[in-house]
Amino acid sequence: MEKKLLALVNNEPEVLIRITELLRRKGIKIKNISMNQIENTNWASLTIVFFLENEHKMMNIYYSIKKMENVIQLEKIKNEEIQNQFQFLEKAIL
Repeated sequence: MEKKLLALVNNEPEVLIRITELLRRKGIKIKNISMNQIENTNWASLTIVFFLENEHKMMNIYYSIKKMENVIQLEKIKNEEIQNQFQFLEKAIL
């Protein structure tokens, strides 16, 4: 099943490396990963799409990423919630 995470992170190169390394160690097949700087800030939005059947493993990955030092906020998103990504970012910034 396709899973999606949206994170607000510090815009630093090692953040992306740490997260992709975590997913690689867990044997997760990444479908898409996108990191975009948020204007006039040192933050970036990071969207990760991957395949995973086990909900327990999903929660393990979620909490592993959430506790990373440079992750400010993390949310699981559904297909229909993709349009609301910017609301998530606005809440985090304010």
